Amino acid sequence: MNDYYSDEIYEKVSFTSEQLSKTDFDSCTFKNCDFSELHINGSEFLECEFIDCNLSNTRIKGSSFKESSFENSKLVGIKFY
Repeated sequence: MNDYYSDEIYEKVSFTSEQLSKTDFDSCTFKNCDFSELHINGSEFLECEFIDCNLSNTRIKGSSFKESSFENSKLVGIKFY
């Protein structure tokens, strides 16, 4: 079973060098968060907003971003497996 988060707001959270597995986010907002070097596996982001976030070199496997938006965010070197 996946961890599930809905309508959460995350500000200035550093997810770097961690692994995010089997976690679903529904209608969540991420502001100024750092996802660089994060490994995302088996997770889903549904209708999420990423504002001023860093997703550089994030590794994504078996995950999806459905109806999500990226505003003023860094999306360089993302690896989709």
